[in-house]
Amino acid sequence: MMRSTLRIVLLLALVGVVGCSASKYFSVPEFRKKQPLLRPLWQVKLRDHELLQYKPRELAVPAYDAKRRLLVVGSNDRAVYGIDAASGRLRWKTKLADKVRTGLSVHADMAFCGTSGGRLVVLSLADGRVLWTYETQGEVLTRPLVEGGRVYFLTANNHLYAIDLQKHKPAWVYRRSQPSEFSVFGGSRPLIESGKIYAGFADGVFAALSVVDGAVVWARRLSTGSGRFQDVDGSPVVDGSTIYVTSQQGGLYALNTDNGDVIWQTKLPALGSPILRGDHLYLTTGPNELIAVLKKDGTIAWRTKFVLNPNYGLSDPEPVGDKLFLSTTDGIAIVDRLQGSVLEKIHFTKGVSANLFVRGGNLYFISNGGHVYSFAIR
Repeated sequence: MMRSTLRIVLLLALVGVVGCSASKYFSVPEFRKKQPLLRPLWQVKLRDHELLQYKPRELAVPAYDAKRRLLVVGSNDRAVYGIDAASGRLRWKTKLADKVRTGLSVHADMAFCGTSGGRLVVLSLADGRVLWTYETQGEVLTRPLVEGGRVYFLTANNHLYAIDLQKHKPAWVYRRSQPSEFSVFGGSRPLIESGKIYAGFADGVFAALSVVDGAVVWARRLSTGSGRFQDVDGSPVVDGSTIYVTSQQGGLYALNTDNGDVIWQTKLPALGSPILRGDHLYLTTGPNELIAVLKKDGTIAWRTKFVLNPNYGLSDPEPVGDKLFLSTTDGIAIVDRLQGSVLEKIHFTKGVSANLFVRGGNLYFISNGGHVYSFAIR
């Protein structure tokens, strides 16, 4: 599926790091075309990781403010950065009390992020100052969803919060008990559709709630109800009257949005979030496999395996045209969406763990080495 060819090294003029070649941070060892599929634009070094930190991981996904052309990035160094998306120039930096390990969101001149200490932090996009915070009892696991005057997010103690943006306090909180056995780190980002909010929980339940008051419309158990790793961590996607969601124990499900009835189920191990394009769902399974599944019945159309560290695995794929972009243990990969063949792999010194972010034809992400990159997609 892959053909080894000439090894090249991309050179990049660093922004904010004078006189340093980017080749020490990344390279393109394998590619199919004379011209690489990504063109480097800029790179910003946020910080050096602690010398004693074993296999550092950065998990936060950036957000983009079109009004200011501003990229907002969180990091394990307990800070949020406002970076000029065109040049990579640092506009502002805000120190926080805790690490930022989830994606960020922007809305109405504000940036929203959750922290490892259980806080929702709301910052000004203009200068990065903290406008207000709300403290919960568990680490915020999901990128905040801002809609209808509220911000929604899931916490590590299996609670789904709906915070009123005017009152800065909960409109409602939906609470489920935590599983007695081990669970997977991470959470299902809520999805709002037709007056219902859908979310998965660590005890193996996927639920549809009323956005008004959090009342249960229906709830469906997608695990056996016992044992380790019952989590429903994959973020759902809706297509008409069908919602697709993944469970660590049960695999990939297609459910009826009206009542939660199972339309079909494909059993697969340790799944990421499904991404819908056309007639196919694209998602990662196990620690090192990317698959395409037919949305009508769950049949696997193709599967591509990567040689990776099984403890870290692959990110969720980011579709752009007929290609899929995803992060791997040692960097990022570009895959043909129609056939599953690997078109290009880019190596980064400490690898990339966070999901990739695409906006305006450019690819943005933070590496495990604490660098933020911008590439133009050819």
